Amino acid sequence: MDAPTKITEEALSFLCPETRANPFPIYKYLRDEQPVYFDPKVSMYIVSRYEDIRRVLSDPKTFSSASWKDKVRNQLEDEHAMTLRKRFEAQGGFVPPPNVAAMDDPRHREVRALFEMAFRPARVKAMEDDIKRIAASLTDHLAEKRCCELVREFSIPFPMTVIFNQVGARLEDMWQIKEWLDAIIERVSFCQTPEQQIRSVDKTVEAQNYFKGIVENLRGNPNGTVLSDLVSTPLADGTMLTEQELITNIIDILFQAGTETTTTAITSGVRLLGEQPGLFDRLRADPNRVRCFVEEVLRLESPAQGIFRLVTEDVELHGVKLPSGSVLHLRVGAANRDETKFASPDRLDLERKSASSHMAFGAGIHHCVGAVLARSELNWAFKTFVDRFSAIRISESQGEVTFLNNYMFRAINELHVEFEPA
Repeated sequence: MDAPTKITEEALSFLCPETRANPFPIYKYLRDEQPVYFDPKVSMYIVSRYEDIRRVLSDPKTFSSASWKDKVRNQLEDEHAMTLRKRFEAQGGFVPPPNVAAMDDPRHREVRALFEMAFRPARVKAMEDDIKRIAASLTDHLAEKRCCELVREFSIPFPMTVIFNQVGARLEDMWQIKEWLDAIIERVSFCQTPEQQIRSVDKTVEAQNYFKGIVENLRGNPNGTVLSDLVSTPLADGTMLTEQELITNIIDILFQAGTETTTTAITSGVRLLGEQPGLFDRLRADPNRVRCFVEEVLRLESPAQGIFRLVTEDVELHGVKLPSGSVLHLRVGAANRDETKFASPDRLDLERKSASSHMAFGAGIHHCVGAVLARSELNWAFKTFVDRFSAIRISESQGEVTFLNNYMFRAINELHVEFEPA
């Protein structure tokens, strides 16, 4: 995919709607010409090459996961940031403390240990029957209708139902919780008006109060779910996560990170299958290829297109001086198409040996703690499609595919699909 002949400062910013809709030509330009680019519109350095991002993620001392969010919001929201902080308390909530992904060691290591235990491979393996059952039930519904809007009828409810069963939330509350999650994700869109920012704060407080009730119930009535383990298991020093830490991690890690990646990857994968019928035929002929297909979808589409880090000491990268206190935006969506790492990087290759070396789940000590669960969900979603359908097509009513208005997340808004039952 060739870069445009004329590159403007506006096009090089991911605040540009056209660039967000199709970032891949800009990614190539940045990798080739400006691998460390300062975007004046957001006052951040954009890093786009695979090995550079791998280096940054492997050096948490120099490139911190903590405090970047406040720095970015203060830069973009200015004095309005203080108004928003006060709004949390005024509405009966609290300013969210750092989640496990926004901590540095040693606190990060201590808290992450709880999540690694809760999402250990054996635990995820034990969840597989439930995952398969949910995928089959939703797919039965699609087979009966033969057409659907995939995002609402499968991509969202599938991972949400899996997480609901591990949190103790009521399934009938799904769309209310999804509304809260959407509002929280909009807080990192960098595209909100002041009024929209206030709405996101209010929705976050509603979510905080909802999950507060679940946490309080589990403290007295443990039930063996993932959330029950997080509520009742002490840290290595014997202390417990505070109520605010628990609620924030439920929202950010269990629900947002734990469902959005899967939702987005399912939709992106089905779009690829609908646009390239030969791919679906190959998966049907050899379902063992589904695992590689999943990795290629994650690499090519990268639901979270970027990761942020805060520079803790003056450092230089590709001749660019990065002052202490500056913010880096590691554009993993660009790194996952780096031709120095992946041959023919813009092509989905079911024979690719290095497919799983993508950074859709990050890398280093902050590698996504829910990656094993996400891969299991994606694997069973596409295996179920391959088993139940003989063909998948994008509906003629689809029109142009549009994406979420967000700086760092790339998600299809709607996908109208038709199915032929096997």
